[in-house]
Amino acid sequence: MAENNLTSFPKEKINILFLENINRAAATRFKDAGYNSVTMLPASLSAEELKKQLKNIHILGIRSKTHLTREILES
Repeated sequence: MAENNLTSFPKEKINILFLENINRAAATRFKDAGYNSVTMLPASLSAEELKKQLKNIHILGIRSKTHLTREILES
């Protein structure tokens, strides 16, 4: 990941969530780039739980079991 000190929002305030056992290297790369709030969960979430989680998430990493619907994204 290229080093970029200019973001539209402070890196330390950007919340990142990885679901479904995304490779730990992804979290490491973000942390090494200055993103402090990186959470990894081993499984997908229910639609309702995902809606709750997304209220505070800026970046979401998913695999094939997580389905993002319009309803989830607009919540």
